[in-house]
Amino acid sequence: MMKCIACRNEIADGASICAHCGRSQKTWVRWVENATNPVTLAISIISLVISGFAFWNTIKPPTGTPIIQAQNIAFEQNEFSILAYNLGSAPSIISWVDLSLSLTDGQGGTYSAEAGYSLETPIQLLPGEAATITVAYSDFAERWTRWIESDPPPKEAFSTSFLNVAAALGSNLHCGVKLVHSQPEYFRSYGEVSSESNGNCTQAMKRLARLFGPLRTEVEATTE
Repeated sequence: MMKCIACRNEIADGASICAHCGRSQKTWVRWVENATNPVTLAISIISLVISGFAFWNTIKPPTGTPIIQAQNIAFEQNEFSILAYNLGSAPSIISWVDLSLSLTDGQGGTYSAEAGYSLETPIQLLPGEAATITVAYSDFAERWTRWIESDPPPKEAFSTSFLNVAAALGSNLHCGVKLVHSQPEYFRSYGEVSSESNGNCTQAMKRLARLFGPLRTEVEATTE
């Protein structure tokens, strides 16, 4: 003997219909019966509406818009700094920094260095707030880092003296920093802001050249 799954009275083993209440003992049949019940159907619809509203609340963009601006502050020997500020009406989180440097030889040849940095602790900027972001050159993400030579290559091989002379001309060395930011709790709202300057990032170009560029042999020689 077994018990009816609806009224709990005893019925014969293997029975498909309860002799007491007439309810099917098959789960899928009971599900269809319940779905056609007006009360059950109404509860199901209300549950779906509530769930949909809760889901929309988690993905909808927050009111207001962040307006992030950036300014290069300093390129030191081992790190660089950026000033970021939020002029908008909504908060934003800065999680990634791209550093790009370009040195031309005045004859069409260019050396370029690109490095990406994931901030270990993302920085949140509320409306009206500002923050200084300091990044060590050596903390670059390997996958998003490269040293590039133009085709045709520059006439002169890259060296510290060549860098110093070219950078002294001002317009030959270009520095760029890009910040990637997003609005909290809304994964699709990403933005980027860039800051450009000339000539003041000699230390940065030299450091990246020693980390993953043509001056790596200098570092290896000093560590042997």
